[in-house]
Amino acid sequence: MRPWLPCLALACSDYEVVATSKPAALSLAADTAWQDSASTATAAGESDDQGEGTVDAPECHEDYSSSTLVSFDSESLSAYEIDLDAGAARMLAPLSSVNDPMASLNSSAFRADGIAFVSASGVGELWLVDPCTGDVQVVGATGRGDVCGITFGPGGELFGLDRTSDELVRFDQATGAGSVVGPVGFDVELCGLAYDCVAGELFGVDSASQQLFVLDTATGAARRFVPTQVPFQSVGLEYDPADRSFLASTGTELWRVSAESGESIRLATLTEGPNWDDLAYSLVALDCGSR
Repeated sequence: MRPWLPCLALACSDYEVVATSKPAALSLAADTAWQDSASTATAAGESDDQGEGTVDAPECHEDYSSSTLVSFDSESLSAYEIDLDAGAARMLAPLSSVNDPMASLNSSAFRADGIAFVSASGVGELWLVDPCTGDVQVVGATGRGDVCGITFGPGGELFGLDRTSDELVRFDQATGAGSVVGPVGFDVELCGLAYDCVAGELFGVDSASQQLFVLDTATGAARRFVPTQVPFQSVGLEYDPADRSFLASTGTELWRVSAESGESIRLATLTEGPNWDDLAYSLVALDCGSR
């Protein structure tokens, strides 16, 4: 198999590839910045008032280079922008109306207007959050267990993984209620969910097996398991169409993972924040200073 080295997206001369115990694995000796040279992305869909019906899900673009990578941190109850070039994170805003550290903000998915659905699995709710202001609106109770991954999928539907029942679920974007698609087929631990919008496939990842897998959006069943070299302790997952790869986070580390082979490159150790278990792109470049 041809080694996977995304040199169009990474400044490859900055890295030293070191051997691991797994012959196919790639890892880095240092957390060096990477550069994405792809063209500017745009977002589709018109915004709507928060909670009033639904707003278009993001379309699939060739690159997300002008977009904003965001994580919602459960411990500080704040929204952060992750700067891949610097390997650092900066706070955008604290979530103004949230003071429950057990809310467990462990997954998010951005609408096309730059507002994020956030799974507050600790309180069993789906929220809408403005990452620039920290404003929170409770959409409603999910009626599910520990939802550790949400993402937009085919047709703009909002999906999630319920690791309590080991099921793929679909959320009503107006009420937050989750309905069962079907069983995944194995015991899901800490997990992430992301949509390969190029191939039209929904991917999950599981901390116990450290594998990517494809989920059938009609039945919920998992198939085509792809081992990764990411040492998942917590899990964040987001898809980047620029080079058909995933961004994955665990603890303070950020990785890039091949969607086809699972080969993994550590990009950075983030300099702020204790535990990154959530990644989501806003295709709208967030200009939080203007709000």
